[in-house]
Amino acid sequence: MKIAGADDLDRNTRRISLSRGERLGLQRASVPVERALSVKRDGSRGCLYSKITGGVQSVPAEVTQDMKRDEDLIEQINSLWLPVYPFMAEHALAVSGLGSGKVLDLGPFAGGIAVSILARSAGFQAKVVDESERVLRSASQWAGEKGCSARLIVQCAPIDAIHEPDGSFDLVTLRGAFFFLTPLLLREVKRVLHPGGFGWVGGGYGPLTPSAVIAPIADRSRRLNEDLGRRRITAAECKELLLSTGLAPWATISTDGGLWIEVRG
Repeated sequence: MKIAGADDLDRNTRRISLSRGERLGLQRASVPVERALSVKRDGSRGCLYSKITGGVQSVPAEVTQDMKRDEDLIEQINSLWLPVYPFMAEHALAVSGLGSGKVLDLGPFAGGIAVSILARSAGFQAKVVDESERVLRSASQWAGEKGCSARLIVQCAPIDAIHEPDGSFDLVTLRGAFFFLTPLLLREVKRVLHPGGFGWVGGGYGPLTPSAVIAPIADRSRRLNEDLGRRRITAAECKELLLSTGLAPWATISTDGGLWIEVRG
């Protein structure tokens, strides 16, 4: 497992530093100065995700939302979903048609899909990115248990944008995306996809997860997600998001196994 820091980001953009991950000795992450960030804090156990306040087209407020960063709840959800991730990985690979390549797994619920893909095939390398040290530590631990940590990179960085070159990934996954998805971030998914690549953005168990796996965790998962502030997004709202971002020609909406935006590179 490797840890990527600010030195791995694009040096062609002027940046301001944000202190993240210093307790583990991670490098400091950064964001472009041209994008104004508004960070709200809820005064309790976590903080709300950064939201972009400028430079994006109008989109219904119901589609994107502030998420409470409660690290304990997030860790519980990610651990609870460990039996689900292999089936989600299987679906992502089947739909994308990939047998090898570079994977980006992004956000507070990242790690499980990426590690499951690495465990399935030695032809993949993966990067997991989130602003939480605990999310990254869990991903590294799972990769170690599966014997694939040498092909995993974790990076502590804000997830308002993706600080990677154009076309640099074959597969991009954002699970639980409607907690933190913004129009900019959705466009970023498209930008970093290699031509012919696949982006899987949304929420749900995916179409291949058996009911026998879902049933034992469904009630607790629902309660934990509600504690994080989840609201249900409709397919119509997703369609408005695609239209507002100009991505409709490259993306489709699937309600098979949840609600997903499937983006083609």
